[in-house]
Amino acid sequence: MKFLSVAEKWLIKKEVEIKKSTFELYRYEVKKYLLPYFGRYNIFSIDDQKIQDFIKKYESRLKDSFLKNIISLLFRILKKIK
Repeated sequence: MKFLSVAEKWLIKKEVEIKKSTFELYRYEVKKYLLPYFGRYNIFSIDDQKIQDFIKKYESRLKDSFLKNIISLLFRILKKIK
């Protein structure tokens, strides 16, 4: 099961559960950062090393708080599956 399909299903579910503004932020973060990096991976192959590599890629480009939010979102998506 690819992260791409899991994330898209998660977003569809969340759209009706949360405020529109929160959903828009989640959708932006997923499409801009998570899907380009993790989209091709099987969700069970996303391990600590891949997450650390993602953090290293973006830590100099994004504010710490924004990067933490993206990582938190990644864990919320993965939590529903693993």
